[in-house]
Amino acid sequence: MPQNYFEEYLNVAPFSHALWRSLEAQELARVKRQYKYHRPILDLGCGFGEFAGVFFDSSIEVGVDISPTDLIHAAKVKKYHNLYVEDARKLSLPSQSFSTVISISVLEHIPQVHRAIKEVSRVLKKGGYFIVTMPLNKFYSHLLYPSLLEKIGARNLAHQYYRAVNKAFKHVNLWPEKKWVMLFKKTGFEIVESKLFISKPATRVFDLFLLTALPSQLSRWLFGTRSIWGLRWKRQLLKPLYQRLSQDKSQTGCNLIIVAKKK
Repeated sequence: MPQNYFEEYLNVAPFSHALWRSLEAQELARVKRQYKYHRPILDLGCGFGEFAGVFFDSSIEVGVDISPTDLIHAAKVKKYHNLYVEDARKLSLPSQSFSTVISISVLEHIPQVHRAIKEVSRVLKKGGYFIVTMPLNKFYSHLLYPSLLEKIGARNLAHQYYRAVNKAFKHVNLWPEKKWVMLFKKTGFEIVESKLFISKPATRVFDLFLLTALPSQLSRWLFGTRSIWGLRWKRQLLKPLYQRLSQDKSQTGCNLIIVAKKK
């Protein structure tokens, strides 16, 4: 398993996204060492395949996403045996067909998300693991620009910025940890682990560089692929910053990882 997640993600994503994905990969690597990722594996909401492309050493069984365009690019990553256009709330996959399901920053985008969690429970084998990450309602207070705007009394502008960020990322479920945990329990999962990560300093650095990701995101919207530039200076200047942020072990972050086991 590659340990230099940050450098790998810089090859495929702008700095802000590479930072976030690398911190998620670091947590999933820790979980993998502890609980193992038994096959077959389903990547729910695999998107471009950027996460799997860096995180997994070898290909996994299935990736699904609601976007056909994204799956075309995910196929180029060559980390999936099969890719399917699927709505997570109504999967066509057979019941009890996977031992592990991962979903990386996906559930916060899905309306009626309880239906997606029920579908994961259906396709998981008994004793299988659902490993998921998502940002929480703490996201607002951890962002840099809203904090600065509130300090100068521009609360309305701070809220407008936050709404714009949520619209850009298509967030619909930014909930507290307790609500997510209760939802998983109501769906019949046993919560093996629920842990906060991605610290406030890391989130503020993410927000600081978010606007620099705009050209890359526009390239993705217009041409279906990200344009990445300045890799050499990014590695030289930003790698020490990432290393410092990744060593923050305080469990006060605005992102949550849940390891849930099907009873």
